[in-house]
Amino acid sequence: MKKTSEKKSVAVAFIDRDGALIREPDSLLVGSPDEVQILPGVIAGLKTLVQSGYKLVMVTNQDGLGSSSYPLSAFDATQKKLLDPLKKEGVVFDEIFACPHMPDDGCDCRKPKTGLLKKFLKDTPIDLARSFVVGDRETDMQLAANLGIVGYKMERNSSFPRIAAVSRVSKETDVFIRCNLDGKGIFNVDTGIKFFDHMLEQVSKHSLIDLSVRAKGDISVDDHHTVEDVGLVLGEVIARALGERKGIRRYGFLLPMDDTLVEVALDLGGRKNP
Repeated sequence: MKKTSEKKSVAVAFIDRDGALIREPDSLLVGSPDEVQILPGVIAGLKTLVQSGYKLVMVTNQDGLGSSSYPLSAFDATQKKLLDPLKKEGVVFDEIFACPHMPDDGCDCRKPKTGLLKKFLKDTPIDLARSFVVGDRETDMQLAANLGIVGYKMERNSSFPRIAAVSRVSKETDVFIRCNLDGKGIFNVDTGIKFFDHMLEQVSKHSLIDLSVRAKGDISVDDHHTVEDVGLVLGEVIARALGERKGIRRYGFLLPMDDTLVEVALDLGGRKNP
């Protein structure tokens, strides 16, 4: 009897379109290619996600799509204006889902409902711990909750968030870290070392970097392999999320406390020593 091999779970980035990838006008309808303006950070951000091993899935509500006031040809033209520049940069969406219904239609596919993704979710085993949603509306965050994954909410028509993920597997450890540099300090940390978890949570909270850390190590032998490898991955994921580092300047501070003096100097601008 042949053994049936199970499909490997995949990390998926579910991404909204209007207001997250392209500028959404006050009319809430991008009706022609001339109106398409790709938002800052989109191309670099999506390239980073592809490099981080994510499948890209667009999920968008398009009110009245297919009607006389919003023909399918208009949507296709705006999609082409968005997707062609992305393709030139090596960024291709694995799936695109658009709900054509109006809010009052009561369909089961309009975000935050998951009906639009039913077949995709059935055919594609999702790695829930690594997958996430990016969007500019509360409905996007509700979609994330309905899928059982993290949601990253961005400001409407603002820069696309700088998100990256890195995995590292060695004989001693298995580490996964995802960060959102433009977050709110939301964290989910589990290294098996409680005090280390606490310290990483403080990094997230005070830097406002959203941080997901999952690590399994040989802590029955000692903690140092886990601490060491998490540190390596954390540095790598932040470096990846920073991308080209445009606009980043040197930063430092001096913090005197009771019996302690702390001095910190960080240079993330990418300068290379001669």
